[in-house]
Amino acid sequence: MNQVPLVAFLMLLMLTPPNVHASPNAGIYSPRTNMVYEAPGPVSNVSISPSFGDVETLVDDDTLTYSTILTFIQSNYKQVSATDAALIAKVLVESGKNNSLDPKFVAAVVAKESAFNKTAISPSNAMGLGQLKNPENFHVTDPFDIQQNSMATVAYLKQQLGRWKDNSEKVSLALASYFQGYTAVKNKGSKLDESAQKYVNGILSNYGKLKVLRDQLQSASQSNFKIE
Repeated sequence: MNQVPLVAFLMLLMLTPPNVHASPNAGIYSPRTNMVYEAPGPVSNVSISPSFGDVETLVDDDTLTYSTILTFIQSNYKQVSATDAALIAKVLVESGKNNSLDPKFVAAVVAKESAFNKTAISPSNAMGLGQLKNPENFHVTDPFDIQQNSMATVAYLKQQLGRWKDNSEKVSLALASYFQGYTAVKNKGSKLDESAQKYVNGILSNYGKLKVLRDQLQSASQSNFKIE
């Protein structure tokens, strides 16, 4: 078997994202090279309890983060086009970096909110990737635009994290506030009800899967991806 280093795999994703297609079984195919790269193995259900420092600390380079999010979307949300998946990953990396917020954390929220469906509309009229209810508050003119919605989602998450910065459960409370509204959570004595807890657990599970996937990609740099 010929082998290709992970660096080449990651650069391939960066250079030709719209033409890369992922499959948990068949690998990741690139028409540019006419090669199939073995994808990381399936990520089992995991859950973590991130600290405030975790989600607001950027430790990875942009290429690894981009590749992690793109692979996560294409492996688990096959209804998302390759072009949209690539743009979502790109914008989340840029917006997260500009706001000191882990893009993987934002991706975990978007996965829970809309399953990366850029045109999603909820019964309560929340719209787009991050299911924004008042997009005009973040200067969004088109809530179905990937870049505008992603940037507003990051800004709203950052706002909620800031509101709970002095609480030891700040991450869970910020997520609950994103889901139910800051005032609603505060009026409940800063306690999560059953629906909020279920919502938070779902996001933490997604975040855990993204972190495991990131570790798989990074570990693979010590070996090689095989070409089928």
